[in-house]
Amino acid sequence: LKSCETQDIAMTSYEKLEMATVEPKSAVVVTDTEAVKKEGERDAWGAKTEYMLALIGYAVGIGNIWRFPYLCHRYGGGSFLIPYIIMLFVMGIPMFCLETCLGQLTNKGAPGAFAAMHPWFRGIGYAAMVVDLMCSYYYNSIIMWVLRYFFSSFTFGDLPWAECPLNTTCCVHPDNSTIYYWYFEAVKSSNSINIVGGIDWYLFGCLVAAWVICFLCMCKGVESSGKVVYFTATFPYVLLVVLFFRGVTLPGAAEGIKYYVTPKWEHLADPTVWRTAATQIFYSLGIAFGSVVAYSSYNKKDNNCIFDGIIVTLINCCTSIFGGFVIFSLLGYRAHKTGVTFENLKSGPGLAFIAITDAISEMSVGPLWAILFFFMLFLLGLDSQF
Repeated sequence: LKSCETQDIAMTSYEKLEMATVEPKSAVVVTDTEAVKKEGERDAWGAKTEYMLALIGYAVGIGNIWRFPYLCHRYGGGSFLIPYIIMLFVMGIPMFCLETCLGQLTNKGAPGAFAAMHPWFRGIGYAAMVVDLMCSYYYNSIIMWVLRYFFSSFTFGDLPWAECPLNTTCCVHPDNSTIYYWYFEAVKSSNSINIVGGIDWYLFGCLVAAWVICFLCMCKGVESSGKVVYFTATFPYVLLVVLFFRGVTLPGAAEGIKYYVTPKWEHLADPTVWRTAATQIFYSLGIAFGSVVAYSSYNKKDNNCIFDGIIVTLINCCTSIFGGFVIFSLLGYRAHKTGVTFENLKSGPGLAFIAITDAISEMSVGPLWAILFFFMLFLLGLDSQF
């Protein structure tokens, strides 16, 4: 002991300083190592609510508003709900929950999740990514049109599609100005496939805006998109409820809703109806796109993903049905005002940009309702993008 004390006393101040500097260095190295490890870990949702809203926003999209009501109209009205609900429970809910489980179990995106099952399955994930890329082009094109109509709705007078321009020689539908506006003003359709035309800089600007907004919403991964969904996934429901109460109070709305819910039982014997119901379930829930796997991969291992999948699929189904009441109340008002029947109703752009815009142009304070309607479509499309 005396020898140790003697050595300690004999230690120079330089040696003590060297020992004092070694310990902090080793501590710093450990801290840096831990920090690197944390940086290598996968991000996680800030809260369970962010994950649920992100899934709801992904599943509930423009198709719930402009495709499902059209399918009900074409394939038997209220009777179409029977194969639709059956396909939801037989195919939709099980496959949606399966994808949530796969992502949460592996904590990887689609390629890594399928590779965890077998290395040869990695190609399935890459194929899903290619499909997602193609759909993003398609969806952003729709958002481009929506922004075009949204910006055009800011007017103090009549809506720009309320009537055909004077002295026009290309108005092939003089009795319906909304058709003319869609083909010749919005999408700049030519009279021949041989006429390519130039770039519409208005639409080009709307397309750039759509891509930039999508980038800003997801540039930081779940850290940014998890906060954006608090608005993009909830506010469309506020607008949908507002449009519902406005629609059902319009004259002729009851006839439109009656046409929507009246069942035509003979359609149930048609196999095409059942196939269409299954297709709509896949299309609406976004099954087999790999996106649900990616969303769930940011979850904690102990999350009840089965319960989440059931809730999201049921909300998506109810939104489609509720959206049908909104759309057909507006179409009933359109039929009451213009005499246009439901027989020639079309899906997709034909419903949103022609039939509904025609109904809105007949409403009082039309620009306000047009702004609300197209802002709702914009949020639905944007949320499905990320």
